Amino acid sequence: MTLDATLRRHVAREAVVSALINGALSLGFTFLAFSGMREIQMWGASGLVVDSVPQGFMTGLMGALVPSLLTRRAVLSGRLHGATAFATPARHIVVAAILSALLAAALLTGVVAAILAIEGSPVIGFGSALVLKTALGAALGALVTTIALNRLLRTR
Repeated sequence: MTLDATLRRHVAREAVVSALINGALSLGFTFLAFSGMREIQMWGASGLVVDSVPQGFMTGLMGALVPSLLTRRAVLSGRLHGATAFATPARHIVVAAILSALLAAALLTGVVAAILAIEGSPVIGFGSALVLKTALGAALGALVTTIALNRLLRTR
């Protein structure tokens, strides 16, 4: 296995882990926020679209920050070989994660708003909301982690 393949495998593994964790967290927080409701408003202060802002921010932040710091530590300790010019300071990783979080919040909120606008109803069922938020949280977590680690490892 080549070094490039090793790094690609590492990124893919971290993306799967991020998808699983962020999907589970999205499921849990959606359940806590909306349990007891048969139908959830799509718009408004307590609606699904507004709820997507903190979900997107936290998914973006943790999906970039944690895997990047763990990968940096693995490279610096010699457990992960093949990264080039790996002198990225931790503070730069934190700043990049915050920017990722802001972009992820905007992306997720836009996607949820578009899906709900296309759907056309002012409400969504509780079960449908759970499925939607879980799937989008998992997909966003995997995407953010993949982008963050590819940038960090310079394997694009």
